[in-house]
Amino acid sequence: MTITAFRAAAALTLLMAAVPALAQSPRATAGRGGAAVRPSEAFPIIEFTVTTGDDDLRSDSLAYALVDFPDGAHLRCLLSGTPSDGWGNGSSHSVPCHLDKPRTVRELKTSRITIKLSDGAQVLGSGDNWNIQRVSIVAYAPTSPNRTCIVRVGGSPLARINSAAGVTVTDFPNGC
Repeated sequence: MTITAFRAAAALTLLMAAVPALAQSPRATAGRGGAAVRPSEAFPIIEFTVTTGDDDLRSDSLAYALVDFPDGAHLRCLLSGTPSDGWGNGSSHSVPCHLDKPRTVRELKTSRITIKLSDGAQVLGSGDNWNIQRVSIVAYAPTSPNRTCIVRVGGSPLARINSAAGVTVTDFPNGC
C-alpha cells in the first residue's frame, strides 16, 4: 500500500468513526458482481441454498421455510420438493421461493426466517433428524443479473433439527 493510499484509508476510517450515520447509510448494498442495489429496489424471489451435514434429510420428509415479514405477513416456502426427494449427506440444494409481493433488502434482512422439517415417520418408525451445515439466502429478480445476499450462516453443523424443532437462521450472526 502506498503512503497516499494508506492516508486515504486512514482518513476514511476516521470519518466513518466520527460520523456513524455515514457508516450505516442505506444508500446502496452490493449485489453479486459488485453492482449497487438501491435500498428501495424490491425483489420478487428469494433463493435458499441449503447444505446438508452428516445426517441426511430422508426421502419421506419435507423441508420448508417459514418467513415472517416485518409487516406481519407470513410465507411458507417448500424447500425439499416432494416426499420422495431425499437430500444426501453433504449435498447442496438451491430452491427459489416466490414472495407474496416484491420486498426490499431491508424488509428481507429484518424478516424472521425459520427452516423446519416435517417427517413421514410411520407409527412404528423413528422420526427424521437432519443436520444443516450451511444456509445461504439471496434475493433476485428474473430480469436482473444481481443476486443480493440476505442471509449466509454455517456451522459444524449449524443445527440438528427434527419435526419438533426447527432452526431460525436469522438468529445467527450473518455472513453477508
